[in-house]
Amino acid sequence: MQIETLRLFCDVVRLRSVSRGGALSGVTQSAASQAIQQLETDLDVQLLDRSRRPLQPTPEGRGFYEACRALLADFDRARAELATARQRVEGTVELNVLVDEKGAVLDAQIVSGAGGKFGLNEAAIEHVKKRQYRPASKEGVPVKVWVPVRVQFKLPS
Repeated sequence: MQIETLRLFCDVVRLRSVSRGGALSGVTQSAASQAIQQLETDLDVQLLDRSRRPLQPTPEGRGFYEACRALLADFDRARAELATARQRVEGTVELNVLVDEKGAVLDAQIVSGAGGKFGLNEAAIEHVKKRQYRPASKEGVPVKVWVPVRVQFKLPS
């Protein structure tokens, strides 16, 4: 028994038609009918009353339909959560930033990047270039200095 077969069964019951349920699932009426019959054989129960039009589930079929709907909803939700987790935007970019005597950024170099995903390296450089830093001084005289900076990205999903 496969998840696609359960989805097909739910489509057939919801649409009250093997041909329309099959079409929605991307299979022929014949393939849909065979899949439902195999499901009934596997479960050893008749799920559909084929003598009535429009097609109706048997009482057992109605209960199985409700259980399948809940299972498919949970499955689809879990799959969507996995997809969202894979697309989560996060990473850390470490840079060396050259700060001038007035605190402005003259240059920024990536020491450790985020692997190029989602443009995080470029965003980190833009971020540090827009900032103003406290100027460094040596013996009271402002000087240029390289400053290590870590930029962390974590967007909620």
